Amino acid sequence: MRIYSSHLNPGILTALAWLQFFGLHLALAYGNGRSFQTQKTCAASLSKFQDSGGLSIFISMFFLLSSFFSVLFAEQPCKSAYSFNDVWTLTLLNNPELKTFSYDLRASDAKILQSSLYPNPGLDVESEDIHRPIMQTTFLLSQQIELGGKRQARMNFAKMEQDKTFVDYEVKKRELFVETSLLFIETLIQQQKISFLEESLKGLQDFSQAVDKRVKAGKASPIEEANFIVLLSTAELDLKDAQRELKNAKLKLAAQWSAVGSAIGSAVGSITDAQACVCSDSFSVTGNLDWPAKLISLEEMGKLIQEHPQIARFSLEYSVRKAQVALEKSMAYPDVNVRGGPRYLKEDNKWTYVVGVAIPLPINDRNQGKIWEARENLEKLEHEKDAVWVKLLTELNTSYLTIQKAEDELYFFKNKVLPAAQKAYDFSHKGYELARYNYLEMLETEKMYRASQMRYIQALGEYHKALAILQGLIRTN
Repeated sequence: MRIYSSHLNPGILTALAWLQFFGLHLALAYGNGRSFQTQKTCAASLSKFQDSGGLSIFISMFFLLSSFFSVLFAEQPCKSAYSFNDVWTLTLLNNPELKTFSYDLRASDAKILQSSLYPNPGLDVESEDIHRPIMQTTFLLSQQIELGGKRQARMNFAKMEQDKTFVDYEVKKRELFVETSLLFIETLIQQQKISFLEESLKGLQDFSQAVDKRVKAGKASPIEEANFIVLLSTAELDLKDAQRELKNAKLKLAAQWSAVGSAIGSAVGSITDAQACVCSDSFSVTGNLDWPAKLISLEEMGKLIQEHPQIARFSLEYSVRKAQVALEKSMAYPDVNVRGGPRYLKEDNKWTYVVGVAIPLPINDRNQGKIWEARENLEKLEHEKDAVWVKLLTELNTSYLTIQKAEDELYFFKNKVLPAAQKAYDFSHKGYELARYNYLEMLETEKMYRASQMRYIQALGEYHKALAILQGLIRTN
């Protein structure tokens, strides 16, 4: 399937992206009345539709429609700059981990179908005393009759697993949102770093004329010229390292929508034209890092985190494990095998009829082990939920503290350090040209200026990465 071209209108692009996943969202909202408030009001009216398999067909139609539109618009020319909305849309449409959920959905439909089937009847033919006058031939039809509600228990368990698939999709999408956000921010930070390093290198290259002029005039020693060459070469190496880091960041970001590189993709024959365009080094990302976010209180975040899909998943997981216990209990009941049919008596040349019933005696195996195992898995669910709670709250507190620390650092750098470093940088370079400052003073201010700018960019990255993790936890703007 080809990806949508981001050359399209962003509104159309986003609409096509959500078209593909609207079915899963609808199924999640109308699933079993536990995870979201809308489930409670809509579950009754759609339960018959869901049980008949219409909902799954409806969802599959959305996937087919989105595939059609993706092929239709794939040949549009590529953009050279991508916003986060563009990147997230491409990830939603082409991430291989998200694509697997359409197959999981169809597989769960197959499990429900299989669980609803009755045991097959059997046919036995027996002949006794062959080649003797008293030979008997019996034709028996047998049917296994399941007791203990096994069929209904299987169906309930399969339906609960299907409902859990929808929430698993939401969990994976939330994880990909955070992962994509972090990769996007890293790419943006690397671009900003390269922009500064290029500007700094250009300034050093322009300033090299002043150093050369002083050396030729005898006002500076050749050692200063050699040291300046080392400083200039170091700046060039820093720029090359940053360019390699940016390329690596772009490759990781493009991998979110399966654009693994034009050379690799061409070799395996799996990359599309649009993907090749995006994963080349020509594309860039756009975004504004110099904006402060208005954060709500930590207490409000603690309430919002209760709606995290990983927490909502436990209500469905509880239903799945409870259904597993019921299924294992039903397996403790032995099944009855009823059989009957005609028997031909060769000696008397007549037909008679035979009936029989077979039932296992549950003396040793009453499925005790499986029932015990299912109950233990159900009991440990509460501890698993506590572990997830602790993990999410720890991430929330850590990210919140990181943002507060980064905010203070950014304010300090932007209002005090950077203006002072810029002023010292300008004065030292101008003073060096006028022979008012020596080379060591100029070199010290150069290093301080570069270090403060790089530290500011690093603090920007820490701030926005922590903010992206917070968004992933509470899913607010």
